[in-house]
Amino acid sequence: MPVVNMAAYSATKGAIASFTHSIALEYAKQGLRAINIVPGGIESGITSTTAQTLPADTDWSLFGNSQAQLNDGRQGTPEDVAGVIAMLISSDGAFITGTEIRVDGGAHM
Repeated sequence: MPVVNMAAYSATKGAIASFTHSIALEYAKQGLRAINIVPGGIESGITSTTAQTLPADTDWSLFGNSQAQLNDGRQGTPEDVAGVIAMLISSDGAFITGTEIRVDGGAHM
């Protein structure tokens, strides 16, 4: 998703999605898979400090999404992301490649 006041950051996210699709195609014959894990609202050092780097007049209403209505408004944890990765590297994820998987509690539906 695009992020206000962070155009370069948002553009890199689009590039990663295309890169993932290309890598999946290029290396499929070698048995390699490419999956783009897209975490959103995960508790980390960057999520606790990013707000401090934005301009003082940032319009916070532009950041609104459904996160407050989901999961009691909590942020995800690193363990939430790790669970998805564990599934992907197990036999349960063996047929998944060339795609993005959001781990954001439904915030970016």
